[in-house]
Amino acid sequence: MAKTLYDYWFVQFDFPDANGKPYKTSGGKMEYNATLKREIPAGWNDSILGKFIELDRGVTYSKEDVRTQDDKDTIGILRATNVTGNNVDIDDLVFIPSSRVNVNQMLNKFDILIVMSSGSKEHVGKNGVYYFEKKHAFGAFCSKITPVRKYMIFGYFINTFLQSKWFKSYINNQCLGTNINNLTNTHITNCEIICPTPDVVALFENKMMPIYNKLASNTQENSHLIQLRDWLLPLLMNGQVTVK
Repeated sequence: MAKTLYDYWFVQFDFPDANGKPYKTSGGKMEYNATLKREIPAGWNDSILGKFIELDRGVTYSKEDVRTQDDKDTIGILRATNVTGNNVDIDDLVFIPSSRVNVNQMLNKFDILIVMSSGSKEHVGKNGVYYFEKKHAFGAFCSKITPVRKYMIFGYFINTFLQSKWFKSYINNQCLGTNINNLTNTHITNCEIICPTPDVVALFENKMMPIYNKLASNTQENSHLIQLRDWLLPLLMNGQVTVK
């Protein structure tokens, strides 16, 4: 739903006009943008992603830092394998001392986690939304993407852009012909992005809020059910629990 609405508004340009009608379909004025090499709605501009976001690289740790279980002195670390589809899961975490992690290496609800390095090019640039209340950290092969303070109101717009076909195509082009499967901050920040007028962004953010909240609720519930399954299944298999 979120990506469909993004495409409808910012690719087809049929966001609601002043009369609530689809802008482009209803004859809204379009102007050619030389940077984006396409027509865009009058009053919109081009920009680069770096104007809107900041990136924080994850924590580096060694095998000696890894603990076998979570406790009050440890924190869970998410890795590239935790980015699946457009989501971030909290399965199969490793735990390290909390003292190894700074505040910028912790994930907050609705942050984006992006894979910056991987043994496979197809994984580089994978990104997903962190939908959980509990704070976890992330490893050095990943980066966290958050809006800069000035553009906090662009949060859902940026998140949805990072899931778009445009961004995925851009990342694929950056990796073409390279021998090292790494992205740099510059690769991300130099990505061209369409910049709508603030009123359109504000309307989009209001539309996205309940969608993202529902996605968060569903993701948290699914995670809880997976944990419950993983706890019950061994008990069922060894006969400690029976189903009547």
